[in-house]
Amino acid sequence: MMVIIMRKRRIKVSDVAAYVVVILTSIFFLFPLIYFLLIAFKHEEDILNIFATRYTIENFVKLLTEGALGEPPEAIIIRPLLNTVIISSTATVITLVVSLLAAYSVARFNFKGKEALSYFVLGQYMAPPIVALVPLWHITTTLGLLDTHIILIWCYTMFGIPLAFWMLRSFIMTSTPVELEEAALIDGCSRIGALIHVVLPLLRPGMAVTFILTFLFNWNEFLFASTLTATKAYTITVSIAKFGAWLYITWTEMAALCFITLLPVIILAILIQRYIVSGLTLGAVRA
Repeated sequence: MMVIIMRKRRIKVSDVAAYVVVILTSIFFLFPLIYFLLIAFKHEEDILNIFATRYTIENFVKLLTEGALGEPPEAIIIRPLLNTVIISSTATVITLVVSLLAAYSVARFNFKGKEALSYFVLGQYMAPPIVALVPLWHITTTLGLLDTHIILIWCYTMFGIPLAFWMLRSFIMTSTPVELEEAALIDGCSRIGALIHVVLPLLRPGMAVTFILTFLFNWNEFLFASTLTATKAYTITVSIAKFGAWLYITWTEMAALCFITLLPVIILAILIQRYIVSGLTLGAVRA
């Protein structure tokens, strides 16, 4: 009886220790982000005061009505935010469609060199994006695509496909039994019909995880957006970077813009969180 009680106590102690470690780790990594977001609701003189109790929404009101850095709200927030939504959403949808078809082909069809092809695609993801910046600049200027939505959509799709391809390939191989597709084919369903009616419903969690990761990459991208755009197609990350180009940085307004930038992504993650939780472990069995 004493042994059982001691074992229960050990389990409880280990559980408490695990929770403490998780909480401390979360605080360590999230504190800088949370504190910076709190600066968006502070007065300028209180940004270094952790225990400040005066909070205000004047930073958001000023940003949305007067703008910042001598630029109107249309230039500092509305236009870049709209550009970011259009570019990120379009690139993510194209990436998912292309990656899904490619991943399904590699996962279901047997052809010579498919493993080599898969690792070649993965190798494209390992290359740093800055390697392609010079040739992309040359292509962009030659085709007259500088400062357009098209060039950023192309870049984001090009660098998003490798990761999305590998994730969807793993999800298809682990979560969609081939027997269900064979039964659908025997019943007269076409290969595309089997993909749409059999594979996709089972692949929703995996698609959700792939979508959110791809969308986050596109939403937060800065290198290509700052290099290949100027005054028309620049994104919200480029707009945030403008605050660092002056000797005096208005931290509260910068934090307010960062808060507005994070808000759509947070809402999106909340809306599809039930798919994300199940999808994160969906492809962990076999690659």
